[in-house]
Amino acid sequence: MTTAPGAGESAGVPDSAPHSNLEPPPLPPMARIHRPLLEVAAVFTKLGFTAFGGPAAHVALIEDQVVTRRRWIDRNHFLDIVSAINFIPGPNSTELVMHLGYLRAGFVGLCVAGICFITPAMLIILPIAYMYTRYGTLPAVTQILAMVSFAIVAIVAHAAWKFTSPMARNRFQLLIMLGAIAAMMLLRYFNIPQPELIVLAVAGLIGAARAFRPPPTIVVQPLSILPLAAATRIAIPPLDFGEYGRGMLSLCAILLKIGATLFGSGYVLVSYLRSDLVTSRGWLSEQQLMDAIAVGQFTPGPLLTTSTFIGYILGQGRFGGGHLGG
Repeated sequence: MTTAPGAGESAGVPDSAPHSNLEPPPLPPMARIHRPLLEVAAVFTKLGFTAFGGPAAHVALIEDQVVTRRRWIDRNHFLDIVSAINFIPGPNSTELVMHLGYLRAGFVGLCVAGICFITPAMLIILPIAYMYTRYGTLPAVTQILAMVSFAIVAIVAHAAWKFTSPMARNRFQLLIMLGAIAAMMLLRYFNIPQPELIVLAVAGLIGAARAFRPPPTIVVQPLSILPLAAATRIAIPPLDFGEYGRGMLSLCAILLKIGATLFGSGYVLVSYLRSDLVTSRGWLSEQQLMDAIAVGQFTPGPLLTTSTFIGYILGQGRFGGGHLGG
């Protein structure tokens, strides 16, 4: 016996019943907005608690999460972003995280990604800095640092192999890579400051000359770089903030200058901090700086947590703010 058309409706079966067997119902508009944002928060909070090592290791871990596992973007797009952030001052891994957050969830995603990546490291640094200022030393972390260092070498080597293997099929890119390695070794041998900038600029000019036919006329203007020592001598208005206030304003000016002029990886931060805080001002001893670097190494998150640890030490002791000031 055949069923007459419309019998389903008369029997009380809703029209939308078969639809549930074909595809899931569409998400509400707010859920579609929140889902990428929650993904960004979850991924970069996890990395904030687990991303040990310096920027090179962070790039490998981030690539594994957003390209290999979740496929937010493809590898070529990821490599383009990594190349672009090398031309921007500041900590590379944090900039990479914020850029990926923006691609996934817009401007709010950018802010959430940066906060979720940095905050875990700051929360871990806080009790360590408190114990350091209370007892004047770090716990025995030599073995921890040694094991973490071996793991970081393996992670970076694996990432380098994945990044360079596509270039092996392109002779021009392979030649640029080998030339950049040779140039870095040569420039470091002659103690040229920040050779990364020179290598990146030359590689970019070569790529531009190859991309345009005929090659464009490139006018290279000499760059006048403000000496770092002079850039830090920023005049503070003659207001009576007290020793703590004046010290914190000076520290703020120094770190803003570093953030605006720091190219390359977070490891360059160490030489900046030594020049400004140990050699020029004597705010830190060499041992305190080495301890701060050690904390930045054996805690997860970006290496800029080294400066977070230093800020606590100076605010607590040097500027007389106590633990609250730290």
